[in-house]
Formats: sequence, structure tokens, C-alpha cells
Amino acid sequence: MLDDKSIRMKFYLLAFLLCITQITIGQNKECKLWLGEPYDTIDVIKQTAEKYLQFELKQLPNGDNIKTMYEMRDSEGLCILKIWMKQKKVLVGGAMTSIYNINSIKITCLAERIDGFFSALKEKVALCTTEATKTNAVFSSGRMFIENQGGDFSKKNIALSTLTITPL
Repeated sequence: MLDDKSIRMKFYLLAFLLCITQITIGQNKECKLWLGEPYDTIDVIKQTAEKYLQFELKQLPNGDNIKTMYEMRDSEGLCILKIWMKQKKVLVGGAMTSIYNINSIKITCLAERIDGFFSALKEKVALCTTEATKTNAVFSSGRMFIENQGGDFSKKNIALSTLTITPL
């Protein structure tokens, strides 16, 4: 027979395990930085990029790549967001169907804005980061890094950088 102390201890243990599970699930979601997320997440990425980069992005026509790559640009051509999708076959209602999940993200924009965006994303995955430098971060499900760009804008003394987020 169980006494009150045993019941209380089992209750505390169960509550502790539930808390740990919730924290772990919450961290896992944050630590993905949209990698592996479905198509619906593209709008969230766009809104987040617009907030930090301070540019309004418009989606470009995709042509043949309509399901595998999405590209957005600002009106001045100073900010470009590209999102690559990966096809996955799943069984739905007895039939095979294709779903598309985010595989990688590349953002080219003004260098100082990319630096701020990178810092904000680095904070978002801080709990699951295994390695971090000023321009690189490795987290549980991926890696993000900054590359300095030259290009046509460098002739006009406009420094551009590219932030890439890829799976490990």
C-alpha cells in the first residue's frame, strides 16, 4: 500500500519529468531556425528578415522551381532572401504524396544589418549552440555563417554580406 509520502514523491518526479520534457521540446523547436519546417514557415522567415534587415521583400516569380526554391528581393536590389526546399515523400491516406520542407536559407544584404540579424539568431539558438564565433555558429540541427561579398555594390562603397543557414 502507498503512503502519502510515496504518492507525493511520485507526483514530484512526474512533474519534474514533464517540465524537462517541455523544456527540451521547446528548445528543439527554437534550435531548428526553420530548417526542416514546412512551406508555411516561409512567411515567418520573410517577416523576421524584414524586421531585422529593415527592407520590404517581394517574392519573385519562381518559374520551374516553384516548389524547391523561393526568392525575394527589395525594390533596390540591396537585400535578397533565398529559401531552398527539400522534397520528402510521405504516405497520406494510403497514397504517396510529396511535401516540401525548408532545407537551407541564404540572405544577402547590407553588412551591418546582416551582423545584427546574425546576432539575434545566435541568441535564439544560444541554449543549443556548440560552437560560436563572430561570423559562425553551430547549433543542434544546423550551422549559420556570414560571408563578406564584393559584387557590383562594392564599387559604390556599399558593404554586403551573406548569411547562410544550413543543416549539419
